[in-house]
Amino acid sequence: MAVSLTKLRLERTFFIVHYSLKKLMKQQIIKHYIRWSVFLFTVILFVTQTFAAPNLKTLSKSCFVLHDPAGKYDVSPEWDEPAKVMKGLEILPDLTKRIRDVVTAEHGNKSVLIVGDASSAYRYFLASMAFSKDPKFSKFAHMEIDLPKIVEGHTLLGQVQEYWQKNISKPSLEQDIILYITNLGSMIGLGASNRSSTGVETLYSPNIQGGKMRSIAFIDYYNYSRVRADNNYVINSFGDIVFLPEYSSKDINGILLNYAKAYLPQLKLTEPHVNYIKEIIGYYQPNKPEPQRSLAVFKELVTMMEEAIADSGQFIIDKATLKAAGMKAAQVPEWIISKDFSVLKELPDSIRSRFIGQTEAVNGVVRLSRIGYGGGRTDEKPVASIMFAGPTGTGKTYLSKLLAKNLGLKLITMDMTTYRSSISMDRFLDVMTDNLTINPHAVYVFEEIDKANVQVLDRLYFLLDEGIFYDRNQKPMYARGCFVIMTTNAGYDVIVKNREKQNVRELFELALLDRFRPSFLNRFDEISMFRPFTDSEYIDMAKLHIRLKAEGMKETYNWNLNVDDSIHDLIARESKSLTFGARPTLRMINGILSLGVTNYQIEKAPLSEGSNIQLELVSEKDKRFKLSVDGGESLEYQVNL
Repeated sequence: MAVSLTKLRLERTFFIVHYSLKKLMKQQIIKHYIRWSVFLFTVILFVTQTFAAPNLKTLSKSCFVLHDPAGKYDVSPEWDEPAKVMKGLEILPDLTKRIRDVVTAEHGNKSVLIVGDASSAYRYFLASMAFSKDPKFSKFAHMEIDLPKIVEGHTLLGQVQEYWQKNISKPSLEQDIILYITNLGSMIGLGASNRSSTGVETLYSPNIQGGKMRSIAFIDYYNYSRVRADNNYVINSFGDIVFLPEYSSKDINGILLNYAKAYLPQLKLTEPHVNYIKEIIGYYQPNKPEPQRSLAVFKELVTMMEEAIADSGQFIIDKATLKAAGMKAAQVPEWIISKDFSVLKELPDSIRSRFIGQTEAVNGVVRLSRIGYGGGRTDEKPVASIMFAGPTGTGKTYLSKLLAKNLGLKLITMDMTTYRSSISMDRFLDVMTDNLTINPHAVYVFEEIDKANVQVLDRLYFLLDEGIFYDRNQKPMYARGCFVIMTTNAGYDVIVKNREKQNVRELFELALLDRFRPSFLNRFDEISMFRPFTDSEYIDMAKLHIRLKAEGMKETYNWNLNVDDSIHDLIARESKSLTFGARPTLRMINGILSLGVTNYQIEKAPLSEGSNIQLELVSEKDKRFKLSVDGGESLEYQVNL
């Protein structure tokens, strides 16, 4: 019994020791495994940082950061607004998937070229991919190449290419990085020289074609056609080419509502507000694409809100407020927004206070302004269209300037002598497209329209008749807010030769038909004939511009100028010209007054503020004048008229 008990105790002790040893060994193995796991994880992390970090570090010196999956680099300021607006917002889903499948692929060409309108709308689409929640996109770093940075300070042959290889190609090849080029047209020829017409595109194209570099590039339609013609191998290097469609109403609303939440939370804009804003700005600013034109309204709303709170302490969002913001964003003059038609009522006197003669033309622009801005228009034509025709120097351009100033509109002047040849057509289309996009409400003056190529005139037919100008892609640009003036010297010889005849107007119209097609002339609301100035008008002109000169001296130098009437008569008599119109008169006034003041300050003493200047005619025969200051010392001088 004692032996059995002892045996039992020994077995129990052995079991306890065996179990303890087994448990201890298991714990040691686990600890050993944990140590190795931590070590391996540390090594992997170190290796990953060692190989990935230098790439972004190098690229960040020549690129803007859109998205860094490691979170080490913040979004560049250039992309801050699109980042806030587009984060988590997916637009154009089918196109996004098509691009994603190419640039995130494991094998093959991983590049896409996006072709679209020459506006900044594409940036929101790029941002929607760069800041997407889709893990297929978000695992990559998204960087935009700063093209001006590439050429900065590199003047020697081959320096740009060397910089590209070292700072763009090397850190991005075979990496989880998507490089953006937001203006492929500008990259073509970057780093070219007299010895070589090609630039960094010869380095970029093989890398994307061989699948070594992931890239998304954008190019507008015009440059796309140009590059296809001159550098088609660059276009063919991309794995896919897509055309950016217009954003849907749903996409635009998403962008606008996200923008409002990010930047205008205090306004609490809703979808009905956004829809009304789009409707208003679409009418008053039809040529700028969405979402830029509606975003311009948002920014105007902020200004209006700040002014309203400063004045009354409150700001009410209603249709009237949104409409006013839309009109301001489209550069509609304040008097039109507030319907202050006193501007139209005072327009004749405002023009006449600074303009002599040409009753027909002045009455014409006043009448057309009243009809166009206060007549309840329902058509899509320009506000008005009028031709100013007559001798040089009779006030055609000057009247246009006065009209724009008094209506509070910007003056856009087009020198049509630069569009004589057919090869200038593309340049004309680009200039007009840019102007109509930026300035939908302005006075447009086409100087010397008779000098323009017939193709240019053909493009202006629809502008005059329907208020539509077609750009190089046949996209309609609307001109319903434009006051169109075209000037010409055509028929001037007929006007001068027959100025005293009763039928001068009839002869003038026949002369115009020798230069312009009837179908073109018939599209103007009015055609004003500018006549040579009469003797009395030359005297009035001398008095007017001497007064304007004196007002300018008062405003600029605080000088008080007084001129004898005899000088008015002398200038009018000596400067009148059937050939050159008013310009000799203006030159003579400037010569007499400016020369006198200049000579006095050089030979006598500088004029101080508040000086009283008296100008007298000493000898009409010798063209001698006397300038006195504050009734004291005077200076006589002679002018060669």
